[in-house]
Amino acid sequence: MAATLDAYLPFDSGAGASVQESQWRDMMKHMLGSESGVIRGFGSDMLCFGDSSGMQVKVNTGECWMRGHYGNNTSQKTLAIASNSSGNPRVDIAVIRCHFGNNNIVLDIVQGTPAASPVAPSVTQNTTMWETKLADIAVANGAVTITSGNVTDQRVYTSAIAKHTKSNTVSIPASGTSYVDIVFNTTEIATGSVSRNSTGDQFTLNRSGIWQISAIGAFAPSSSGGRRIQITNSGATVVFARADVPTMGSSENTYVSTSTTEKFAAGQVLKMRMWQNGSTAINTVGGEVSITFSWMGP
Repeated sequence: MAATLDAYLPFDSGAGASVQESQWRDMMKHMLGSESGVIRGFGSDMLCFGDSSGMQVKVNTGECWMRGHYGNNTSQKTLAIASNSSGNPRVDIAVIRCHFGNNNIVLDIVQGTPAASPVAPSVTQNTTMWETKLADIAVANGAVTITSGNVTDQRVYTSAIAKHTKSNTVSIPASGTSYVDIVFNTTEIATGSVSRNSTGDQFTLNRSGIWQISAIGAFAPSSSGGRRIQITNSGATVVFARADVPTMGSSENTYVSTSTTEKFAAGQVLKMRMWQNGSTAINTVGGEVSITFSWMGP
């Protein structure tokens, strides 16, 4: 005998025809990679910025996807920043908030706690509301306006894809004496599913599932030795992907690429390393070294 599922929807008639908000959310949260945040490529991607116009920030146009709910910001919005006379600086955050009880999606400011070394408050993500961050806002003691330099972009995008690059060069020692952990300093695509540490040399997967991770290493011209790149865990005790190539000659860059598709638990920490065994040290090519993370499924 067939066994009916506990919930099924949407249908034209029967139990699956009366779709409640919570059921719709359960279904639609699996779209767009299950990530809540800004939908890339619409309007101005909900960029949050300061323009020295007072104690306020502005959020540009764009669209969002929040736990299966859709929002569209068709005009620029202004959010007030509370004054700070505490004697210490403060970090506030601008968020998109989907409130399940209020049945709406809003833009808002979550005020931080003043401190000698302030940290940004956390977003709230529970059965009542779901927030994703747009920006960190530095609020100095006695501040009278918010400048562009006070606002740090922290947008989370719906697609669970991240790409980071190394914009400047780094020297890779000669003779294969040691691997160099690449310290990334540029985020080209951001997602809340992947976090880069403050140093820039390690990435934490905040979501379990099957990930495809690709790395490209670019070496400046050199006529001796081979080249190697690796994707490893934080301690470099497990190598998930590795690629080796001989030198490509003294007149052109050498590009080495590798990738891995693995099922990782949330909290896995990864890094990229480069190595070469030529007779002299070789620089990487600025802007050409990258690592990309793509979530593929549970």
